[in-house]
Amino acid sequence: MVESKRSSTSRPAGSKTVTVQQDNATPHTSAYSEAVKQACYSDGWKINFLNQPPRRPDLLDLGFYSSIQALQYQKRAYGVEQLVATVMSACSELQSVTLSKCFLTLRSVLEQAMLNQGGKRVQDPASEQGQVAPLGDLPLLLPCSSETVEIANAALDEVIV
Repeated sequence: MVESKRSSTSRPAGSKTVTVQQDNATPHTSAYSEAVKQACYSDGWKINFLNQPPRRPDLLDLGFYSSIQALQYQKRAYGVEQLVATVMSACSELQSVTLSKCFLTLRSVLEQAMLNQGGKRVQDPASEQGQVAPLGDLPLLLPCSSETVEIANAALDEVIV
C-alpha cells in the first residue's frame, strides 16, 4: 500500500506528504511494524495514517420511521399493495407533534454529539418536549450554545488535514 500511495497522482505535485484515512477496525489501527513505519518515512516521504471519526451515535432519524411503523402495525396487510396503502395511511395519520418531537430529539442528540466531540457515549438528552407538546408550542428552532460550536470546531480542526 505504501508504494501505491507514493505513485498516486491525487496529491499536489512535488508533495511527499500523504495522509491515508482508514476505518477504526482493530486490525487497521493496531500498532504498525517497524518495517511499515520505516517504509512510510523513507526517501523523504511522510505517509500518515488518520482514523475516521467514530460513526456513533447513530444519527439516523429512526424515531420518525418507528412512529409510522407503529401506526402501520395496527392494521393488517395481505400483499404489497395493501402494505403500501397501510404505510400511506399511517403517514397521513401521524400527528405533526410526534414528528416535531422526533426532530427536536435528533437535534438535541446532535448537539450532545458535538459536545462529546463525536464520541460514542452520547446520552439521549432529557428535554421538556412532553410538557410543551400538549400546548402545541414546540419550538421551530433551538439555539446551539457557543460552547458547543467552539468544541465542535476544535474537534474538526484536529481531524481535518
